[in-house]
Amino acid sequence: MAESSFRLNDKTVVLAGPYGLLLQNLTAQLAECGADVAVLTDDIKSAQRVCQNIMDMREVSEKFGRAAAIEVKLHDEKNVNASLSRAAELFGSTDIYIDAYLFGLKVPFYGDANPGPSGSKSTIETQFHSTLEFSKTLSQAALAFLKSRARGRMLYLFHELDVMMAEKVESKVFAEFNEYIVKLAHSLVESHTAVNALAVGVNEEYLLSRFPKTPTIQRSLQELVKVRPQARLVDYSDIAQVVSFLVSPVANGLSGQVIHLNHGT
Repeated sequence: MAESSFRLNDKTVVLAGPYGLLLQNLTAQLAECGADVAVLTDDIKSAQRVCQNIMDMREVSEKFGRAAAIEVKLHDEKNVNASLSRAAELFGSTDIYIDAYLFGLKVPFYGDANPGPSGSKSTIETQFHSTLEFSKTLSQAALAFLKSRARGRMLYLFHELDVMMAEKVESKVFAEFNEYIVKLAHSLVESHTAVNALAVGVNEEYLLSRFPKTPTIQRSLQELVKVRPQARLVDYSDIAQVVSFLVSPVANGLSGQVIHLNHGT
């Protein structure tokens, strides 16, 4: 297969979410594929540093796209629209929207023998719905730009183990989310905009947030393996490569799918 099929030259990616290890790696990978990346986040200083590093790399190699960080206030609809307009103005278009806000959920990890305290179902559902509303606000604003572009892309990211935790307390929020992805994809067929979701397996951000008392990533993984023996760490390079594929021209036929990246566990 031609290498150019995986390139994202002349594409503008809007990458939204809490700025952590995931977004850092995605910003670098997408820019290396040739895309211009507009990072929408509330942690603007961290994002600016990474974007500046990418612009420095662009001075060395022309294969890199451009990158810029834009502050967004999710509770302010006018600010959301203004932030997306700013991204389009900077790079001339918006072709791809990647939403990682569900990656920032704080669903606690419960072992198989302990499904969690009473009330955890309502806590999970409250967090989920609140976060998804943020995502929907940005998604709807992004769609105004994507619909005018040929072969637009929307991609949502979330922790796969959050699904397991929700199911333990008999919550159906992720089943409802799957239905949302399918319905949204169907509604956008005529505008040639693909919508997919990526359920990411165990990764460093998950371990850091769910096992805050353990001193190292390796120790956190050992704690997780006690109750989920088949768990394997998913590298950020693997996540970034799969994301790049899903938003590239190679994935034209994929839409309405929830894809699991977890080493088959």
